Amino acid sequence: MDTNQKQPKFVLFVGEGDFSYSASYVEKQNSKNELVFSTCLNSGILNSKQNKNIEIIKDNGGSVLTDVDATQLESHPVLSQVKFRKIIFNFPHVPKKMNIGQNRKLVELFLKSAEQILDSNGRIHVSLCKGQGGTDAEVEVREWHNSWQIVELASRAGLMLCDIWPFDVDSFEKYECTGFRGQSKSFNMEAAVTHVFCRQRLVSSGKFVSQKFSEDSLKEWFKSDCTELYRSLSQKLDSPFSGIAAVLIESVKSKIILNNDSYFTVEYFKDKLLPMYRSLSLFPASHTHDTSFWVNEDFKERNLFVLVRRTVGLLVKSIKLVEIYCDEPTKRVSRCYRFVYQSHGEILPKSVVSCIHSQLRLTIEMSLNVSLR
Repeated sequence: MDTNQKQPKFVLFVGEGDFSYSASYVEKQNSKNELVFSTCLNSGILNSKQNKNIEIIKDNGGSVLTDVDATQLESHPVLSQVKFRKIIFNFPHVPKKMNIGQNRKLVELFLKSAEQILDSNGRIHVSLCKGQGGTDAEVEVREWHNSWQIVELASRAGLMLCDIWPFDVDSFEKYECTGFRGQSKSFNMEAAVTHVFCRQRLVSSGKFVSQKFSEDSLKEWFKSDCTELYRSLSQKLDSPFSGIAAVLIESVKSKIILNNDSYFTVEYFKDKLLPMYRSLSLFPASHTHDTSFWVNEDFKERNLFVLVRRTVGLLVKSIKLVEIYCDEPTKRVSRCYRFVYQSHGEILPKSVVSCIHSQLRLTIEMSLNVSLR
């Protein structure tokens, strides 16, 4: 037995219609180190086109499974026994007139199921039509509420958007994208986008607990932040960006910024490096919360910024004063601030942000001597 023989990488195609995409894939890849599973939901009689493509897949060492529910992959008697390096779902949809809520639910359930059969360095590919994904990578960006919000859906499955590119239809000549609204009609693939997801750590709301900080603590933190900023700027001025530029250039050359830590070391350096880097999320979702409170004459906005930085850190992308209101009868003054949360390094779902912000509100009230509205 050859001990140096590479372990096979398993690739799963989900929701195939006539199997033309996976048939094109196996012919194009022609890799002996990949074992392909191609699946579809249909369990009825297959037509001649499907049978022809199935024959191509099997002739290239692949397997074909029918009657496979994309939302219950972890329960399938065969697929549940395999850990896949790549799972591909092109143009998922509910087979009837568009219902955006049902389509979101389909994608969410698929991602949650696929994550359970993904190997440690695996990737999940989801291709959507123009504008559906809801990221800034789209040629035409839809309103957030009118998109499929795929980054948020993935976060609920513990997955992060780690790569994105235009859907490559030209490389798969045999591919016929059918099934639009459950018919034989094709999807419009112009400006379609492939979203690639990987596992990443989830921000834990449990470590953010409301607590009271003294005025002296806030002053010391502010001095410390100013000192650190001055030192950082001084070092950059002494060595004008040369060291930083060298690191960035090397980072881009080695793709260490956009690749998962262990994935990067396995794929590019064949495990010869220690896993030093981890993925950064592309186009992470942002979550906005407004908070209003009554202030007294001793209120200092600086203390609010310092407090948020020290308690929530870089999870808050921005804080902006959006309104000052004065109640004429009582002469009380209220200030409303807008907090925008976002994380490039960890998964930050909407539900976690809600918990964190609730704790932050209480911390602000106790530490700054204000009254929440």
